[in-house]
Amino acid sequence: ALPAHVNSWEQLESWKTPQTKVVRMIYKNIFGLEVARFTYRIILLYGGRFNGVGEYIGYATIEPLEIISSYLYDINAKASVASVYNKGDSKNPIAAMILNIEWSIETVFKKVFIKHAYNLDGSGNIIGLGNVQLIEQD
Repeated sequence: ALPAHVNSWEQLESWKTPQTKVVRMIYKNIFGLEVARFTYRIILLYGGRFNGVGEYIGYATIEPLEIISSYLYDINAKASVASVYNKGDSKNPIAAMILNIEWSIETVFKKVFIKHAYNLDGSGNIIGLGNVQLIEQD
């Protein structure tokens, strides 16, 4: 989420201390027993300015911290950036992005998909979009 004419975040200045958010997801089976746990951290380097203007994103990622599953349960996860946009204006741009994480828990009998979406911006905000989706397949 950098200006079009900038090739590297190093051309920007005034970066802020990275913001982080830790999220823990626990999945329980039909007996109420915890069979999977996935903890991840969102990291956002923000606030970079180009010629004293704007608030840009230099780095954004999702870092797995803990992945635990019971015997015969498989966990998979992937992160992606769905969109990058300017939530400011042309004179004072504020970079923003939608960051998605999808993970699944699978056994020989069932597969469950879970999706989270976050809005990150150049002002340092990490906001969950509140749209956790749980999709089960037998």
